[in-house]
Amino acid sequence: MRQLLQHLGTGELELARFPVGAPAAGQVQVQVRASIVSSGTERMLHAFGRAGLIGKARQQPERVKQVLDKVRAEGIEATYSAVTGRLRQPLPLGYASAGVVTAVGAGVTEFSPGDRVACNGPHAELVHVPKLLCAKIPDEVSFEDAAFTSLIAVALQGVRLIAPTLGERGAVVGLGLLGQLAVQLLRANGCSVIGVDPIAERRELAKSSGATDALTPDAFASMSGLDFVLFCASTKEPAALAGAARASRDRGRIVLVGVAPIEFDRAQLYEKELSFQVSCSYGPGRYEPGYEEYGLDYPVGHVRWTAKRNFEAALGLVASGAVSPEQLVSRRARFEDAPEVYANEVLSGEALAVALEYDAGPVELASRVVVDPAPITATQGLPRVAVIGAGNFLDRVLGPLLQEQDVELVTIASRAGMSAANAARKFGFQEATTALQDVIARDDIDAVCVLTRHDSHASLVTSALRHGKHVFVEKPLALDADELDEVMDAAREAGKVLAIGFNRRFAPMALDLRRALAESSAPANLIMTINAGALPEKHWLHRPEQGGRILGEACHFVDLARALVGAPISRHVAVRTGPEEDPGATLVLSFVEGSTATIHYETRGPSSVTKERVEVFCAGGMARIDGWRTLRAWKWPGLSPRVALRQDKGHAANLERFFAAVRGDIPPWSLDELEEVSRVIIELASEVSR
Repeated sequence: MRQLLQHLGTGELELARFPVGAPAAGQVQVQVRASIVSSGTERMLHAFGRAGLIGKARQQPERVKQVLDKVRAEGIEATYSAVTGRLRQPLPLGYASAGVVTAVGAGVTEFSPGDRVACNGPHAELVHVPKLLCAKIPDEVSFEDAAFTSLIAVALQGVRLIAPTLGERGAVVGLGLLGQLAVQLLRANGCSVIGVDPIAERRELAKSSGATDALTPDAFASMSGLDFVLFCASTKEPAALAGAARASRDRGRIVLVGVAPIEFDRAQLYEKELSFQVSCSYGPGRYEPGYEEYGLDYPVGHVRWTAKRNFEAALGLVASGAVSPEQLVSRRARFEDAPEVYANEVLSGEALAVALEYDAGPVELASRVVVDPAPITATQGLPRVAVIGAGNFLDRVLGPLLQEQDVELVTIASRAGMSAANAARKFGFQEATTALQDVIARDDIDAVCVLTRHDSHASLVTSALRHGKHVFVEKPLALDADELDEVMDAAREAGKVLAIGFNRRFAPMALDLRRALAESSAPANLIMTINAGALPEKHWLHRPEQGGRILGEACHFVDLARALVGAPISRHVAVRTGPEEDPGATLVLSFVEGSTATIHYETRGPSSVTKERVEVFCAGGMARIDGWRTLRAWKWPGLSPRVALRQDKGHAANLERFFAAVRGDIPPWSLDELEEVSRVIIELASEVSR
């Protein structure tokens, strides 16, 4: 299966080939027959990709502060690596397509193979889309017209927020694709519409679509008395929305569908009692995980027009002839010519909309693709490695480290074929696949690295161990006691190496502290302060099935305390801190030889402050690690200070130790200690969640 990508770092366009998996629960698999290139939105993305680092910073000034905070907290090298890593991620282009359903995931009953549907899929031969962002196409609507559905829905949601009434007079500012569709929708509502755009051809097109007049921005500046202004333009002009306020009557309405600085003269808003609102994409449900990923629709009696219902309404308007997208197509092209289309018509701004046409024949549905060009096969006899999961952790941390190991990188598996194929090419794997369980069962794989989301760790680890594989799994190992029991039974029966991504214990500064503590017979008091910061409200780690941040993040420091003290944990207690929706915790551990550890895991701190601090008091001496960049000691003979130019949290050493154990060079991890730490973490997380 092929898909159009843009590489954010360079702006390069590519028709890349990916493996295809089965649609996930709640998803619909669609073979695309037509998709629409929206000149405004996609030109902006394309231009952003082609800009250099300075140009990208100028286009996203809000990101600059985040970068500077990260520099202060983690250093230049770590920040540069994170930024460039993000820019190396290819971006799928497009969000308006139509085609034929070829398969459905579990829980999808409203669609069947053979249905003609419109969806928000990207430019690709085959797409997987949420069932609530998909709608059946009426018989009289062509694939090309239906491919405009998501675009019409964006304009339609803006019109709904304007709430026009029959006979009102208003303006649409910006006559790009969304603006042209908005003109048609407002005319269908019985409104008198004035189009505003600097391009004469677009003004004429708006008039042919029913606009009563079309003005230049300069001419619009003298307008007044409008019932509403629908702002569909993309501009950086600070005064743009102020012009809409001047043109509005008392108690007029302004809705922003496009992109503009939100700057008003308060006196204008106050004296006219104007209302202003920003429209969000297709309507209620968009970007909401419960709606998009879990298929939880809003009851029609409470939310009449959700994203899906806007899709259905858009298709109904096209079927009735009230909206005619065909006249907005500037050019038609084959999907194979998409890179040329972007490089010419889209980037130049000459085209309003380009319709991409796709073959109706079968699409290659291979679940496994060989990387082209294939990497050089590693030396015979080295451990053969498979990775399951191709997310941020692989891209930013583990992928570069795997390249440095004496191993053969055989395959990488991910439910999303695009992420698997991109990672395979980037890190030198021989192939990419969407068949996760097939990877585990293969005879030519010695070791499996599990880097998926937390709710799948235990099942994947157990399966890999029972198939005779060595396993490295990102934390946590399991989410509850039953999962942990199953994993540990499999590990003890398999006799294979099991390692968890508890890397902090292998950081050079942690190893220095561990050696110093081992030389003292006195008990120690450890204080760890973790400035984890808040996660976005809709971050996947907040979902109940993922176990939460204590189980998924604070676990690192329980393991670090266990490693530094070098003795079993005898007692533990947890107290929740911070807001219930994103809680932190204070964790207190006691050890059998008398040491204690207090872990303050805080989610409310500023991002510019050091994220991790470890303090140890022992026998009259003190040591402190700040941000894994400095180690200082006071009255602690034999413990030397250390300063590092870059953070080293022990990821490399952890991975090297795993493969050394796989080769038999060193003993494997103590399963008893892995189980002890994992069980304590599960119990602490349970206390916090009560």
